Amino acid sequence: MSESGAHILIFPYPAQGHMIPLLDFTHQLAARGLTITILVTPKNLPLLSPLLSTHPHSITPLVLPLPSHPDIPPASRTPSTFPPTDSSP
Repeated sequence: MSESGAHILIFPYPAQGHMIPLLDFTHQLAARGLTITILVTPKNLPLLSPLLSTHPHSITPLVLPLPSHPDIPPASRTPSTFPPTDSSP
């Protein structure tokens, strides 16, 4: 937790063009000592790798899979090559 006790939840739209600018903003917040939880889908979790390695103690991913729906391709929800993660707090 940051010294101020502030904890921010970042909830980006799960498309790469929306995620990247918000990840840059998240980096700036973490660099200023804020504690951040970022909500991501399993497919977008790899985009966080550089951010998580730079700020391992101040940024925590919360991985929420997309539900099954006929309009959402299975590959968009959870890539078969991505290992399961423990997203418990």
